Amino acid sequence: MHVNGLLDWVHDPVPGRLLRFLQDDGSWTEYSYTGLAGRVRGLAARLTDAGLDRDDTVVIAHRTGPDFVVSFFGVLLAGGTVSPLAPPVALGTAASWRAHAAHVIGTAGARFALADADLADETAAAAADAANAADAAGTACQVLVPDDREEGPAQALPPARTALLQFTSGSRGPTRGVRVSWANLEANLAMIHEWIGGGSESGASWLPLYHDMGLVGGLLVPVVYQMNQGLTRPEQFIMTPLRWLERFGRHGGEIMVMPNFGFDFVVRRVRPEALEGMDFSSVRVVITGAERIRPASLQAFAALLRPHGFDPRTLQPAYGLAEATLAVSGNGLGEAPRVVAVAPGPLRIGDTVVPVHTGTLDDFAAHPGQADGADGGGLLWHVGCGRPLSGTTVEIVDDLGQALPEGRVGEIAVAGPAIAQGYAREDRDASTRFEDGRLLTSDAGFFLDGELYVLGRIGDSLQVRGRNIYVEDLEQALAEEGLFSWHRMAVLAGFAGDVPTVCVVSEVAADSAAVLAVLQPIVGAEVDVRVVRVPKRGIEMTSSGKPRRRLMWQRLLAGELGGEPAVEAGPGGEAEPEAALAAGEGR
Repeated sequence: MHVNGLLDWVHDPVPGRLLRFLQDDGSWTEYSYTGLAGRVRGLAARLTDAGLDRDDTVVIAHRTGPDFVVSFFGVLLAGGTVSPLAPPVALGTAASWRAHAAHVIGTAGARFALADADLADETAAAAADAANAADAAGTACQVLVPDDREEGPAQALPPARTALLQFTSGSRGPTRGVRVSWANLEANLAMIHEWIGGGSESGASWLPLYHDMGLVGGLLVPVVYQMNQGLTRPEQFIMTPLRWLERFGRHGGEIMVMPNFGFDFVVRRVRPEALEGMDFSSVRVVITGAERIRPASLQAFAALLRPHGFDPRTLQPAYGLAEATLAVSGNGLGEAPRVVAVAPGPLRIGDTVVPVHTGTLDDFAAHPGQADGADGGGLLWHVGCGRPLSGTTVEIVDDLGQALPEGRVGEIAVAGPAIAQGYAREDRDASTRFEDGRLLTSDAGFFLDGELYVLGRIGDSLQVRGRNIYVEDLEQALAEEGLFSWHRMAVLAGFAGDVPTVCVVSEVAADSAAVLAVLQPIVGAEVDVRVVRVPKRGIEMTSSGKPRRRLMWQRLLAGELGGEPAVEAGPGGEAEPEAALAAGEGR
């Protein structure tokens, strides 16, 4: 495995290699690696002149664009640690963004921030909030705006011990800063580059650069290995996904990076006739991860592009997390994604998975019917996330941390050179733990035929009589029955008093009887199933688009979730308001 240094491209840029950025008028602006390297050196000199010391953390508040690239690598060249910050559009309200920015700046202990010109004042206000916080160290944060200066030192300071302070999405509580060393980052970039077959091919990514998949997979691998890459802002993709597709169908792009909901969005928004004249035969890698991967989403996306030369074998489901820098496992090049179907019902740690069907997406299409079990419930399909990447070890472990054999359900534990150095602040409440050189992920999964399958978050699951009910399974079952659009609902689970409860939070009207018919065979008769209707955008989301389940569950218990009263869909009770949950009343 060949490992490129993070700054090799700055010292020796390859002529003719380009980064392209989509403009709002549909054109693409090109930047050579040679030109960007000059600006990186100039910014490093400016930071050194401003007083940046080795290991200082610099928060960067940039939208997707050349300034993000310059700031990221300029900080590294100056001996600092980079911490990307989501722009305001990702957090909804100005107040939410300011609070988030203050949290990131304060947690990072940042003395400097780099921002787009129109974000500088807002970033400075957030920095002032961070300095005035009760637990602040009292260090002021200076906000700078990058310029076009192109002269500077080859290396201003020795590399920082931590290259990247990557904040998690916060789907399970407060966002946490993950300390990723230079060695961690270089190792994972090399793993990913080897996994996708190397080379300098062209690709395009619309994923946000302030989260691990968009940053590491969509930007850092292409830049460090000097690949030709197109980059668009997430909101540009949402407005016109066809422009992103054209990088592949009309311009020969080869490498896509896509979370599951992106497949659904493309299928929903792009008409088949809009693809006339396009050719997707150049696509050889489609990396997908970041959330539960649904076989129906992969199948629909492949069906849309297949008449235009797309090969479904290019789909490469993967598993990863920020605490492992990014990628942990992935489907092999040219191998059709594997799927497995199991009968519905909760599983406990240590249980043996009994497949009903195994195969590829074609097998999924051939068996959409009901499980053979007596309960008659629909099958639960899972997509394989491949094998561990080079140098990475993955085990499935029990509650005591002991390895379990293939086919048994347990917690996913990861070890290898890309495992991060821990969190910026010790957090005893974090469900993901760094212990004895390995990462205990709090994700449940199992191995089958050497391939990793991910079930869901253990902390988001509901334990009933020792068995785990995964909310991701419930969401998938509801979506595939057509009761809700994906990402217009979220399933929460926990105990209301001493009653195990599942709550479906929906932004659209729901048929409680239909919800019950789908979920009760999966969760069992002893679990209450409830439905809460909330207004549009009433589902609390992270900046990466994941439901904030813990926060919503706490608000539900406190009667503060809003929307219409919760309706109990389970057997034996009247419709009850949310306050009943807060009081711990059962059926």
